[in-house]
Amino acid sequence: MEKLVELLNEYETPQSWVVFKSYDNYDGTFYWVDCDGKTEIAWSDSLIISKKFWFIKWLVENEKIKWDEKFYLEDDEWLFGTYECLLMQLAIQDEPINFLISILKNV
Repeated sequence: MEKLVELLNEYETPQSWVVFKSYDNYDGTFYWVDCDGKTEIAWSDSLIISKKFWFIKWLVENEKIKWDEKFYLEDDEWLFGTYECLLMQLAIQDEPINFLISILKNV
């Protein structure tokens, strides 16, 4: 989990004033503090892995994901890249955060 928090901070640092501090397994919440270092705010893990947050796309583009299998789905009409396939995989997981941690590279 520490690695995921580090990556969230690496992702957020250039464009934000928040610092992620921890993750609570009990309620599936990431905690971060704003620039004053005092105001603590919680974000659901579903927000972190959502398409709207763009964190998953950043992980793929910055080669932070290891994937041993061919990570593409293809049929007659569709071709999905790594990012789209990862979003689909996360969407169907019972524990998406644990799945995400399991495929992070040890960088």
